[in-house]
Amino acid sequence: MRLELGNETALTQAISGLGGVGKTQIAAEFAYRQRNVYETILWVDAESEGSLANSVSEITLLPDLP
Repeated sequence: MRLELGNETALTQAISGLGGVGKTQIAAEFAYRQRNVYETILWVDAESEGSLANSVSEITLLPDLP
């Protein structure tokens, strides 16, 4: 997904699938291998609508978020 933020572009990725197939492990490995490429990596719990709303709300409170 590509998000336009004024003059900047944020690239996002999502992984979906059944529980227990390794989605979290894939995401963690990707974040580890790309740690020098990205300035910020955010984890969002999207298991339910409420957990997604809570995760996004917590992100907005992060100090110095680029």
